[in-house]
Formats: sequence, structure tokens, C-alpha cells
Amino acid sequence: MKQSNKLEKVCSHPDVPPPDQQVAKCALCMKPLGRDHMVTKQGKSFCCNAAADQYFDSDAQVQAAMARQKKGGFAKLVKLVIILAILGGIAYGGWYYMNNKDSVDARMKEAKEAVQDATN
Repeated sequence: MKQSNKLEKVCSHPDVPPPDQQVAKCALCMKPLGRDHMVTKQGKSFCCNAAADQYFDSDAQVQAAMARQKKGGFAKLVKLVIILAILGGIAYGGWYYMNNKDSVDARMKEAKEAVQDATN
């Protein structure tokens, strides 16, 4: 269903007032309101109570979604830091091996021999 169809079911605009009698616009659908056909809630103007209710329900849903998104952003940041730490460790291991190849190879040979002796 299109947004305009949803608004038409909620918003009530019996008559659009002439420009000199327009005092506000509906915060939900932005249509002009006259003083006689206006509902005010929490400092905002609406064409009816149903429009005000939908506006504040939608606002609460948007705020909740934004809060979830912020939490998801933090989780993504933590995941990125962990991945970078792992990649950094791998890069450091490669660098260390290239600069200490003989020593590392000798240690690996010793470890292999120790495992073979332990299993025999």
C-alpha cells in the first residue's frame, strides 16, 4: 500500500481552509489546517487524533530502530577491530618468520623430533 493511501485513511481534511485561515499544517501529512479542524498534541498540530497517534507511534518506532542500529554499529566496530588484530598477528608472524627463518626452522625441527620421540 502506498504511503499516500495510508495517510488518506488516517488523515481527516473535510475542507482545505482558504490561505488567510490556515494556521498550521498537519505534522503527519503536511496538509493545511484551519483553527476549527486542528488537534494539538505535544506542541505539534494534526488534522485528527488518529493522525497524532500514528505520528507518535511512528516516531517511537523510528527511535527504537535507530537505537538498534547504533548498537549494531558498535558490534560491527568490535568485529572489525578483532579482524584487524588477527590480520596484524598473521602479518607479524610472517614478518618474524622471514627475519628469523633459520631459528624458526630449527625450533620446528626440534619440536617435530620431540613429538616423534614421545609417540614412539
